Amino acid sequence: MRVYRSDQVAIHVNVAGVSLDSEVWDMLEGGDMTAEELVVFPGAMQEQIPLGGVAKRAPITVERLWSEAMTGVKKALDRAVVVAAAVTVSYTVLGPEQASTGYVETYTGVLTGCTRPNYKAGTSEEAKLQLKVSPHGAVS
Repeated sequence: MRVYRSDQVAIHVNVAGVSLDSEVWDMLEGGDMTAEELVVFPGAMQEQIPLGGVAKRAPITVERLWSEAMTGVKKALDRAVVVAAAVTVSYTVLGPEQASTGYVETYTGVLTGCTRPNYKAGTSEEAKLQLKVSPHGAVS
């Protein structure tokens, strides 16, 4: 049985109207499907019964090191949030030698947030740009 580490993926992001490079992003969280829980009481003193509810995807967060390439597109990403630009986020699972295993998941949605790094004098933490995506539709 082969097991994978969390760093064995290549994450790519495309935002409509923004010229992003093809570099791999550092982090992807969210996008998981969850259903609301609905509990009903059938009556006649029977126990309550849980029913499935409306299913929806959790918001997606992607992150990348703040770099010259990112400072060049930050203003365009801000504008893309205002118009709820279409976004595609995908990841490819990589094998032990960093070659693609062929397993790819792609999420579509709209851009709902663009957060520049926070700045604080006296620290040397990595600075990262973060995008928030509201996903919709099926994973392809």
